[in-house]
Amino acid sequence: MDVLFKQATETLEKALDINPNDFECHRMFCEIYKSFEDFEKAELHGRKAYDMNPNDPRIVNGFGEYLLLTGQTEKGLELMIKAYELDPNGKGDSNSNKRLGDIVFACYINGDFEKSLEYVEKIEKLTTNSWLAKIASLSALGKKEEKEKEKSKFLESNEDFSFEDHINGFHFQDKSVNEKMIELLN
Repeated sequence: MDVLFKQATETLEKALDINPNDFECHRMFCEIYKSFEDFEKAELHGRKAYDMNPNDPRIVNGFGEYLLLTGQTEKGLELMIKAYELDPNGKGDSNSNKRLGDIVFACYINGDFEKSLEYVEKIEKLTTNSWLAKIASLSALGKKEEKEKEKSKFLESNEDFSFEDHINGFHFQDKSVNEKMIELLN
């Protein structure tokens, strides 16, 4: 992974040397640094990309994810909704499940559990994270019976799934966000 990271960053740095205003390079750097939890660099590149092209839904959604990961949940959610409004399906997707799933998850992280459940109803096929956000939202709202029913359906469809392993792969700056979700799912 270190070799791949080094190659990717070197290639992007060369591209930025040629054109420092290449918003696509800044977008990709933001994605890379989010996944390696280098939030300072993720913000730098995400903000540059967003400032250069605030209507590219990939940039808007990616910067929204950065904001969500760093605790700026309200603004992050706002940008994810904007990305959905700009392009409901997202590049390469055949339907809106991914974008809506991001919003469901962002609503949950923002503490708006009812809104999370409202958005989940718009999804044809739940993504893993949107399904987990649905279960956690039901739990947070004290809807124990509905939560257990959804949890059972999820586990039937996802044998040998570990909530803890999956959630600990989330790159939140504040790891208590992961812990709270694990607690709500159990």
